[in-house]
Amino acid sequence: MDTRVMYSADQIKIPPELAPVIKQYTKEVIRSEEKWSQLGLYKWTTNYFAEQGGLPKIFEDDGSLVQNEKMISDVVHGADKFENVPWNDSEREQTLNTLFSQYSGGTDRIERSELPDLVADLKKSVGLDISEADYLQLLDNDNDGHISLSEFKTLFFSED
Repeated sequence: MDTRVMYSADQIKIPPELAPVIKQYTKEVIRSEEKWSQLGLYKWTTNYFAEQGGLPKIFEDDGSLVQNEKMISDVVHGADKFENVPWNDSEREQTLNTLFSQYSGGTDRIERSELPDLVADLKKSVGLDISEADYLQLLDNDNDGHISLSEFKTLFFSED
């Protein structure tokens, strides 16, 4: 029997710190219906929570991504295609293969010696201050000391 199935409201436990966040968010959704109906609720919500966290908005009023110095497409050539959704599987594969080859020197894996370039670009584009060793540990699923194309893809897509 699946223990995650909810049969009654008594099974739902909302952490106390979440209740005021949900309440404030819901009020703002009701107040701002005209804005989010134009932008889209998900994009508006992204901007709302970015603002709540003291961050700049992510989406412009027309729904396009805000362009700033921390966009991955400004650092990694070809990554701007990740903003074009939907795209087909062959386009995605071609883009990922191109990005991967930038760091792998055209081989089938990124060697430890090639990792500094990838890490520097990721730090610059997304602002994550993670060491090369941590990136290697994060991406090197088979612990062979290299990053394969399939491991590289986990930067962009979760494995379902």
